[in-house]
Amino acid sequence: MHRVEYNSITFSYITEFKKGSITAFGHFYDLFYIPLSFFAEQIILDKPAAEDVVTDVFIKLWEKRGSFNTEENIKAFLYISTKNACRNILKHKSHIKKYEESTKYPIYQEDLVLDKILFTEVYWTLYNAIEKLPNQCQNVLKMSYLEQMKNQEIADKLNISINTVKTQKARALLLLRKKLGNKHLMVGLLLWPYFVQLINK
Repeated sequence: MHRVEYNSITFSYITEFKKGSITAFGHFYDLFYIPLSFFAEQIILDKPAAEDVVTDVFIKLWEKRGSFNTEENIKAFLYISTKNACRNILKHKSHIKKYEESTKYPIYQEDLVLDKILFTEVYWTLYNAIEKLPNQCQNVLKMSYLEQMKNQEIADKLNISINTVKTQKARALLLLRKKLGNKHLMVGLLLWPYFVQLINK
């Protein structure tokens, strides 16, 4: 039932987007702008430039709005266009030098770009799943894995018992495990502080 509802809503947005609906465009902008900016920044190492790249890519998406039939088509177009735009920027020698000194890899190594796409997808899948958790589960999980706080410290800060902290943490992990699976959940939680550091710098 949920799958049918989701597909129906998504199809409605795509249909309206193709007709020129600003509301539908806003839906896809809200869905992909932040992860695409994060992705672009990992390639060109320049947050303002990355945001400019993504803005231009969304303009191209709007201009080609009649060409897309699924959300996956839109997502693929956005990532490929962002990747290509970033590569064009990296053709300037100053950007090439900065990139290669930072990563120790040449800029046109395709595997690295694919890794960055996966890196972005893991983070935003985890982020969206955490944001949908009940408030107390969400707070406990963030304090535990992001702020690296101990159970007693969390209990003191939230004015709850340590058993409640343990229960809420276990509940949060169970809900996330059902949503993401064990592998993606553990990788995401291990990298979460690094993700947040990157996105906030």
